Amino acid sequence: MRAALVEAGVPDSIIHCDYAGLRTLDSVVRMNEIFGQDSFIVVSQEFHNERAVFLAQNYGLTAYGYNAKDLSLNRSSYRTKIRELFARVKVFVDIATGKEPKYLGEKIKI
Repeated sequence: MRAALVEAGVPDSIIHCDYAGLRTLDSVVRMNEIFGQDSFIVVSQEFHNERAVFLAQNYGLTAYGYNAKDLSLNRSSYRTKIRELFARVKVFVDIATGKEPKYLGEKIKI
């Protein structure tokens, strides 16, 4: 993703990768706790953006989803849709149980 952004003209100096964002919950919480942001844009497929924005709102953050173009349906996309069904259920389980990110780490000023 970083290489594609640089190739598209985004300066490398303003790109910050979240290497410990192992799942959506981790990335959303880390945006505030590690990167100090309380408002951000998530660029992903629509189904993922819906979940990420919902999580952000649950944590009192402002998130906007920018929907990337969906790829054509194939065998892999059906697995993704099934996985997403389980991920949506897990969002509510995580909220109900107070699930925290696996890794937080040191703050990164951006």
